[in-house]
Amino acid sequence: METQIPTPEERGVDGLEPDHMLPGQFFGALRSQSGTSGERRLMAAVLQEGIETLQKTVHATDAEGREAFCDALAWLRARHDADLFSFTTVCAVLDIDADWLRDGLLRRLEARRAEGKRPAAQAAPAQAVETEEIEPLRHCG
Repeated sequence: METQIPTPEERGVDGLEPDHMLPGQFFGALRSQSGTSGERRLMAAVLQEGIETLQKTVHATDAEGREAFCDALAWLRARHDADLFSFTTVCAVLDIDADWLRDGLLRRLEARRAEGKRPAAQAAPAQAVETEEIEPLRHCG
C-alpha cells in the first residue's frame, strides 16, 4: 500500500488538523513508495539532510554551525530557485507541497529558537549574552 502525504486540500481548511508529523512518519512515507527511483531517493536524502541541518544547528553558537544554519535556511527560504536541488524542486519531485512544508518548518524553527531563550535573570551572564546574539532566523539574510 502506497503512503501519500496529504495535500493542503486533503488536510482541510478548518485548521483543526495538526500540521506536524514525526520525522519517522514523514521520511517513512517517502521511503515506503514502491518503485522509488534513484533520483527520488537522492532528492529525499537532500531534503532530509537540509531539514536535519536546520534542526541540529538552530542554536549553534560557533561560526561553522551558524554558517551551516544560514545556508540551510537560505535553501529553505528560496522560492523561485530553479536549481536541480533547490527546496522547491526537491519538493516538486517528491510530490510535496513546498509552501506547506516550508511554512511548517519555519514555524517550528522559530518555536525552537524561542525555547532556547531564557530570561536573563535565570541564565548565567555569559549565556544570556550568547543567546541574545544568536536569534538565527533574524540574523540570516
